[in-house]
Amino acid sequence: MYNVRKFPDLDKDNWIIENQELVDAQIAKFDGLFEEPVRRSFQEMMSEYVFLQSTIEEITEWKENLARFLSYTMTVDEGHLRERSSSKDFHAGRLSLLKELLEWF
Repeated sequence: MYNVRKFPDLDKDNWIIENQELVDAQIAKFDGLFEEPVRRSFQEMMSEYVFLQSTIEEITEWKENLARFLSYTMTVDEGHLRERSSSKDFHAGRLSLLKELLEWF
């Protein structure tokens, strides 16, 4: 069975500290282009940019995993409902399944 973790919840400051090497590598590409007053602002902006880029990648991966999970869960449960139910029970079970999935959020 597929397993999906909850929606990514990242703390920007902690993420930047944990991924300082990645942030520094991106900033190093522009080394020497800016004087000190602008350099500090540029570093902050690049840190946020790298953080947001990583966050978007995580959200995209989460979305794909969630779609796979929902599809798999509904297919399995739909098969079980069809095997042992009448049409009325099947649709009631289907609504119940959708309700459970929505409550998961």
